[in-house]
Amino acid sequence: MMFGTSKQLFSRFLSANRKVCPAGKQAGLSKTILRNILLPVFSCMIIAVTTSCNNHGQTSDTTNTVNYTTIATPNFCADSAMAYVERQLNFGYRAPGYDAHNQCAKYLQQSMQQWCDTVITQQFNTTLWDNTTTQGQNIIASFNPQATNRVL
Repeated sequence: MMFGTSKQLFSRFLSANRKVCPAGKQAGLSKTILRNILLPVFSCMIIAVTTSCNNHGQTSDTTNTVNYTTIATPNFCADSAMAYVERQLNFGYRAPGYDAHNQCAKYLQQSMQQWCDTVITQQFNTTLWDNTTTQGQNIIASFNPQATNRVL
């Protein structure tokens, strides 16, 4: 895994996307990413950092204790996780409107149907940055939706 400054990571991201971006879509990519993704993310981070540590002089007398030994959790398998990520990346450029986007969505639906009780797909139309309309979908998977005590 490679690390670096934000500028270096952003440059690597843009250069990697230029290789897979269709012709004509590259010019507005960096401005779109900066305006629609990075600016809101950094703004939220700044707000969270500046407001999260201030308790405004209030103290709390209550402490919450959780006995984590009673909560059953599955083991995490890094190899399996990497295989799932690799499978999604193998579809190629998964931007809305491309075949790879639809193929990846079908893969996610089929995978979730194997493991989950309920899988709901919400279809919708959305307008992209260049004012073109495309179809999208939300895939929502639930485990034991009737249970009253659930992990979200």
